[in-house]
Amino acid sequence: MGPVFVTYRLSDIYGAYIHGWPRLIRLLIIIEILWMVLMIGVSLFDGWSLSGAIIWMNWKLLVFGGIALVAFWIVVCPLIGFWRAKRAGLLGPNEFSMVEKGIRAQTPKSDSVVYWSAIRRTVRTPSHFYLFLVTAGALIIPRRAFENEAAFGAFVNTAREDWEKGRTA
Repeated sequence: MGPVFVTYRLSDIYGAYIHGWPRLIRLLIIIEILWMVLMIGVSLFDGWSLSGAIIWMNWKLLVFGGIALVAFWIVVCPLIGFWRAKRAGLLGPNEFSMVEKGIRAQTPKSDSVVYWSAIRRTVRTPSHFYLFLVTAGALIIPRRAFENEAAFGAFVNTAREDWEKGRTA
């Protein structure tokens, strides 16, 4: 299978963040728990009972904070990532090709192989194929990089087969 050439768009970066939702949920839960502990701790320090501190906790603040965190994750973080990549000259053209040990990624500033065992999970959408290395960090292969749906499907199927074999080896 030949190489795939990609120049990233902002929508590609947004897609990776949106499909990195497990990390967002974990982060949201941790921050909400820390806020609760802080609010209860302040109330306890002021002489409230534990049950009183829980009953009178500002639940609206917790909900608003959670919504603000999700909005930041979904709107601001991808923009920052895109601008950083653009300034560093990493948006493309990037070349991806499958090799025996993994995916070879050549950018204007690097050339590396990501081993199959380093890829945690894969996600295929109608418009993209994501190979997640960390929860929200992925190699992004857009459908538009292929001449037709069949070529995109063949790339995805081959990558998934090789990944299944390579991650258990």
